Amino acid sequence: MEFFDIVNENGQPTGKTVSREEAHRDGILHRTAHVWVIRRNGDRLEVLLQKRSEEKDSFPGMYDTSSAGHIPAGDEPLQSAIRELSEELGITAKDSELHFAGDFRIRYEREFHGKLFRDNEFSSVYVYREPVVMDSLRLQESEVSEVRWFLLSEVQSEIRRSRKRFCVPTEGLNVLVRWLKKEGYEVEDFEKSCGAVVFSGSEAKRKYLLVRSQTGVWGFPKGHMEKDESEPETAFREICEETGLSVRFLDGFRRKTEYYLPGRVPPVRKEVVYFLAEYENQKFRAQEGEITEVSLMDFSEAYSSIPFEPSKQVLKDAEQFLSKHQ
Repeated sequence: MEFFDIVNENGQPTGKTVSREEAHRDGILHRTAHVWVIRRNGDRLEVLLQKRSEEKDSFPGMYDTSSAGHIPAGDEPLQSAIRELSEELGITAKDSELHFAGDFRIRYEREFHGKLFRDNEFSSVYVYREPVVMDSLRLQESEVSEVRWFLLSEVQSEIRRSRKRFCVPTEGLNVLVRWLKKEGYEVEDFEKSCGAVVFSGSEAKRKYLLVRSQTGVWGFPKGHMEKDESEPETAFREICEETGLSVRFLDGFRRKTEYYLPGRVPPVRKEVVYFLAEYENQKFRAQEGEITEVSLMDFSEAYSSIPFEPSKQVLKDAEQFLSKHQ
């Protein structure tokens, strides 16, 4: 049976201990150690996240902090962080290779596997930025099912609107970001939108629907994802809002474009996901205050009207897809 030090609000042991079961049954304050494994990939920052085993007593099957674990009674945060990193991922780290980033609190109640789980933690955060050879990692099967690199900005953006994939603690991520900025890293922001190449008709009669923004730019209907929406849900809602159309998505088509928004400090990387959607026998209209014009165009006209090469390529991909599958 595991025992933890009961600690005060400052994370200092009180001299009393509690079992793991009691701590999570009664919500008794105890300590944990978290490690963020990071790397640069070109000019972008990435974090290594572990996917929690389906057998975990909390957040099974979700992506979490690189490595994290309870601090056993009598242990200190640094030695626990080093041990967890070795046990969960097979990374052997020296004391000097773990950089203390700060502390934060976790407190929540949720039901998992039909049982109420009360968590009340004082968490110490460390950063590991040494090179990681993925093929050399040894995952602790009872704790971790897989590991994967994610863009830091992507994780930040997604947890603001959805908790379907990630269970990383928001404040733990904030501790990491503050440390990165203090160390001189440029931490970019991230935005994600979804939309679709909307068309009507087939073959020689096929027309594509484009919308014209307030800035005069022609493109596909799209918009920002909202809290707890899936990509198709966002695309469907935005098409309806911008054009008044109810569309049907075609299976097997998904394209993504990426670019940086001009003039934004810190830099903001924008990702746009496009689907392919069809409508029939409906009248469209332009969303007041957002869209100045909606127009149907054949492929050549639509292609010449779109100013940006990535969006032109999405249109070409859609045309080729429909030529093969429609």
